[in-house]
Amino acid sequence: MIRLAVKNFLCWVGFGSWLIEYCGFCGIRQPLVWWTDDATYKKVDPGNHTPCPDCFNRRALKEGMFLRWYAKDESERAQS
Repeated sequence: MIRLAVKNFLCWVGFGSWLIEYCGFCGIRQPLVWWTDDATYKKVDPGNHTPCPDCFNRRALKEGMFLRWYAKDESERAQS
């Protein structure tokens, strides 16, 4: 609750552009932006905790899912 209040305050005063998310399980800063489809996300994290890639992968393995991570260049999409 306090973290959300601080985040909202920083966005209000103009520092939101550099503010990044924190993992809802281990609390570390999110090292990168990542994406998965809604069905996979809901199966791995039904509570919507914004996990980091490591926690998401650990939870997926517990569900019997084996994930493949890959890099995707978004620069072309951002320019159009």
